[in-house]
Parts: sequence; structure tokens; C-alpha cells
Amino acid sequence: MNATAAEIISVDPAQSTLGALHPELAVRIARKVNVEAPSISKKTWLNMAFACSTPGVVRNSRTMLLLRLCFAALLIVSGAFILAGEIYSPLAGYDSTLYAAVEITIGSMLALGLFTRFAMIAAVAGFGFMSFLSISAGVFDMQSLLCCFASLAFFLLGTGRYSADFLLRKAIILNAARRRRQRRADRLTYKAYRMSL
Repeated sequence: MNATAAEIISVDPAQSTLGALHPELAVRIARKVNVEAPSISKKTWLNMAFACSTPGVVRNSRTMLLLRLCFAALLIVSGAFILAGEIYSPLAGYDSTLYAAVEITIGSMLALGLFTRFAMIAAVAGFGFMSFLSISAGVFDMQSLLCCFASLAFFLLGTGRYSADFLLRKAIILNAARRRRQRRADRLTYKAYRMSL
């Protein structure tokens, strides 16, 4: 029986063949490719949640603090004026009290730097929605549009080093490191006790 090398299909796993139907071919390819899911560390998750890993966080922290406080003051003062009735909210047919409360809440969270990334994504959605409603009504609302872009910038850039988010991230990382050291010390003392018996 004369068969060419391309026609040989072996069922013996120890024998290497050229056949594409070899039972271990997929396993060998998977070993060569080394398919693994990328792992993201806890520190990376914290940096993403608190927006502390963006470039220039340490270098430009004072500038970010100044910009953050100015934008927060703008939001808080605007919300207070709407509550007092001095100015009207950009949404003419909707509840202005709710709009003012949202502006004051987002502004105070931004001033403290507390959960800023989550507050800013809510602000981007809210101000973007208000801009869309005002433009669809035929009125160009510059305040909502600028607040939407400023909120997007703080969402992407973060709050800088002088914020509650940075302190929370640092406290979580230090607490995790302390617990790791404590577990390591507990394991070492247990081994020393077992060795002394």
C-alpha cells in the first residue's frame, strides 16, 4: 500500500503526522499560542475607578485643583441662583428644583473630589441630554454645552492628587498591603511553630 505523507492520519498521539485531523493538533497549537485571558490588577481597577492613573496627575495637580474648584463653584452658584429664582433653568418645561439640586450635588462632589468619575459621567449624560433638548427646541444653550464638555474633560483626566478620590485610593492600597503583610507574617509564625515541635 503506497500512501503519500499528506494522506497519513495517525491516531497514535506519540507519533507526529502531517494530517490535519490529528487529535492533539488543537492542543499543540493552544500550547504554542499560550492563550490566556489578560489579568488586570486590583491597582489598575482602582486607578480606573478613581481616575488617578492618567498622565500628569502628579505634575499638574495644582492646576487640576484650581480648574476643579472653579468649575465646581460655577455649578454650585448656578444651582443656588436657580433655587433662589434669580435665573431660570435651561429646561423650560421641566422641574427647575431638580435641575438645581443635581447641579449643586455634582458641583460639591467635584469640589471635594469625591467619586468624581461617577459624578462626571452622570453630568456628561445630563448636560448632554439638556443640550440636545434645547437644540431640538430651537434654542442654543451655551451653558449646558460647555458644562458637558468640562464634565467630559474631568471624567477623562481625573481630579489630580489633591482630592478625596486620591486619598481613598491610597487608603485602599495601603490597607491591602498591610493585610498581605499580616497574612505573610501569620504564615511564617505558623511555620516556625510547626518547626519547633
